[in-house]
Amino acid sequence: MLLAAYGKAFRASDDVTLVIKTFPNPHNDAKERLAALQRQDPGFPDVVLVDEDWPQAEMAALYRHCHAFVAPSRGEGFGLPMAEAMGFGLPVITTGWGGQTDFCTGETAWLIDYEFAPARTHLAVEHSAWAEPDRDHLAELMAAVRRATPQELAPRVSAARARVAAEFTWEKVVEKTRAAVAALDRMPLLRAEPRVGWVSSWLSRCGIASYSASLSQAIPPDRLRIFASRAHETVARDAANVTRCWDAGGLDEGDELAAAIDGAGIDALVIQYSFGFYSTDRLAKIIAHSKARGRAVHLFLHSTQDVDNPDFKASLGGIVPTLETVDRIYVHGVDDLNRLRAYGLAANTVLFPHGIPAPETAQATWSAEAAGSAAATDSSAAAGSDARSGATVHGAADAQGRLAGRRVIASYGFLLPHKGAAQLVEAFATLRPADNDLHLVLCCALYSEPASAPTRDAVAALIAHHGLGDRVTLITDFLPDEQSLSWLQRAHLVVFPYQHTQESSSAAVRMGLASGRPVAVTPLSLFDDVGDAVHRLPGVTPNDLAAGIARLLADPQLLASRRQAAERYVASRAWPALAQRLLDIIDGTANPLPLAA
Repeated sequence: MLLAAYGKAFRASDDVTLVIKTFPNPHNDAKERLAALQRQDPGFPDVVLVDEDWPQAEMAALYRHCHAFVAPSRGEGFGLPMAEAMGFGLPVITTGWGGQTDFCTGETAWLIDYEFAPARTHLAVEHSAWAEPDRDHLAELMAAVRRATPQELAPRVSAARARVAAEFTWEKVVEKTRAAVAALDRMPLLRAEPRVGWVSSWLSRCGIASYSASLSQAIPPDRLRIFASRAHETVARDAANVTRCWDAGGLDEGDELAAAIDGAGIDALVIQYSFGFYSTDRLAKIIAHSKARGRAVHLFLHSTQDVDNPDFKASLGGIVPTLETVDRIYVHGVDDLNRLRAYGLAANTVLFPHGIPAPETAQATWSAEAAGSAAATDSSAAAGSDARSGATVHGAADAQGRLAGRRVIASYGFLLPHKGAAQLVEAFATLRPADNDLHLVLCCALYSEPASAPTRDAVAALIAHHGLGDRVTLITDFLPDEQSLSWLQRAHLVVFPYQHTQESSSAAVRMGLASGRPVAVTPLSLFDDVGDAVHRLPGVTPNDLAAGIARLLADPQLLASRRQAAERYVASRAWPALAQRLLDIIDGTANPLPLAA
């Protein structure tokens, strides 16, 4: 990236040389990359590549003989070369993110703009992001520093040199180390264990409610208090630590919620937020109320993209000053990190993956007992009618018999228009005549939104229209995870035919991966974070879905090609590990190390 930016900023006729001081290592391909660029571009500017170890005296001479230092790093722990260059009085051009920004600021360095991107390193760290520097901005900064006079460079260069001399001498490091050891000795023997409040749509028919139940499992019950929305229907009975004190979509100011949090003696507040729960202004008031009382606030944003529909608009942009006060903001995708960074929110953001049921939760074989409690509906005329949809109701045991010997395509998630169940039925209708062994299972629960029931009716009508009653099983009950997994494990391919969405990640696709079956998704950015663990379908239309599914089912080797990646993905995102990680962050925030500055 540096070489590309350098080639954009200068030409061979320019009086400039880039000295790349590197050293031999297995990941060093600078020589090959430089040679490729020089072959492609005869006018590429001058480069000197030093690929060997040098003693300190030669390194000092290199610093003294150069006029600027450039380090477009994607991530640093400290950034020692930047500090060394500052000590030698060189202008420093470096990325505006990473450990070096402790001393590389707008007053001491030329900071390269960047975007967060998934980290692609030899360390193979899961769900990790780094800063990808902006190549064009780097080219502009190199050209600007080259053109600048010594007088124009002096303010930042002098400030940088003074800061390094004041803070990073060996004497100063010794002083800081002694102060750190002394501070550790003064720490209390017992760690603080904050009482945690959790604001969520608890135990309702909602993906965030399921998410909350899984993510909070590591918090000891005597430390956890749930502040839940009032729900018309819950999937289980409330425990003693649940207080229902707010209304989703309500217009109140959250006074009852605030009073409940205060009365419970909460030390740290976890807020699970979706735009549909309540307004951003109300969210800001909840945050400000707790921060004013000294509580740590941990905010989970399940969507960050602005909503601009005719009947509903929402944006986080209006509450940025309040969001800056939050201790941690957790998001599920790199796109979310970049949206928040555009608001100036980067220092307190955390990339936190969506969880997956632990592998041992998924039963490896079909469980008739688990499936027996599910109500399966289809459009055949062989059983009782569902008056709401015109569909026909079968028991799951009967459905199990009809699946015997079939090649099963399955889908999972709430029954909403954007999830693509109707498009999948249309696609299945084109596949069915060519393969009499196919069966489609739609494990798609009804949701509380008004659009869910009409979607069910439309899907049932499509099934009847295409005469697929004996080849499609539609399950609209909200099932426990174990039962849902039992259905999905029956599949040869699990398909997520989403059409569009404002969501940042999909909990449903993770259930598909947890089943251990091959998973295919539409080419939406929503699924970027599942990477090569899934197959990508060519589009979102019924024809695209049908073509992609047919190709996968016709090629067993291709169908199985994502298995190892999927297994790694599931193992690294098991709910118990993520729940413990969150508790560690909450407790770590409550127990800061009192190290000297």
